[in-house]
Amino acid sequence: MFKTAFRKIISSVALRRFPDIVGSLAGLLAASWIPGASAEEQASAVASDTYSSAGRSPYQVARLRKGSPTAPWRVVIVPGTPSTVEGWRETLERGRGDIEFIAIERLGFGKSEPRDAVLDFDDQLLALEPLVNERPGRTILVGHSLGGPLVLHAALAYSDKVAAVVSLAGSFDPELEEIHPLQHVGRWWGIRHVLPRLLRNSNEELFAHKEELTRLAGRLGQVEVPVVIVHGTDDSLVPYENSDFLMERLPEGLIVERRTLDGVGHVLQSHSVDAVLRGIDRVIELVEGDADST
Repeated sequence: MFKTAFRKIISSVALRRFPDIVGSLAGLLAASWIPGASAEEQASAVASDTYSSAGRSPYQVARLRKGSPTAPWRVVIVPGTPSTVEGWRETLERGRGDIEFIAIERLGFGKSEPRDAVLDFDDQLLALEPLVNERPGRTILVGHSLGGPLVLHAALAYSDKVAAVVSLAGSFDPELEEIHPLQHVGRWWGIRHVLPRLLRNSNEELFAHKEELTRLAGRLGQVEVPVVIVHGTDDSLVPYENSDFLMERLPEGLIVERRTLDGVGHVLQSHSVDAVLRGIDRVIELVEGDADST
């Protein structure tokens, strides 16, 4: 009884800043081939598969994908913590047919390896490196919540290969990161082993997140690619002030646009899919406009 009660408590704490994981039966049944569908319908369907990360000992990374790998643009979506690709299925389903969409399950979550949390942003980039290398200069990275700073970090690491970035309700300000006392309890040996892997790894990420943000903050002035920021004013999980922090630290003269969603909360992939897709469309317009002016 104690274990059950504690798991409920730590679940609400560990997820306090991030959306509940919502799966769907359609997502579980999705496949890369649909019997009886035309070639065009098959190409527009959301499929699931895995690929190998970069690194000396590659991990298997789970993803959802839609569209042709030869489409003009590849959009890679990086969820926050706890990470799940199923929450982004509707975004892919409703995305433009002339864009290749990929949503990844970050290292340490869902069907992606390893079993334990991967805390360092540099190590997290191992999952993105193959996707960026396949489409250099044609890849746009979209990050939600913790995924926001991660894709900015990737833009710095792969500045010659990432075309642009969209930050969705991204967490950037280290001073806004707080650790609840129960999260310390969740790290006790006897407790952490009764927690589901997803919650255990998410809790570990939150402890490391402030330090990672502090390191990133000093480099935000070196970002060279266009950035679109989408954030709701009623976000109680990752406060809107995080977007102020990012705006103040990106370089002067960089192509940056903030799209403020009045009265909107954190879980944009559930209640604001249209705003997400408009943000992606807008960053493509900015990239293409910048290319035309050079």
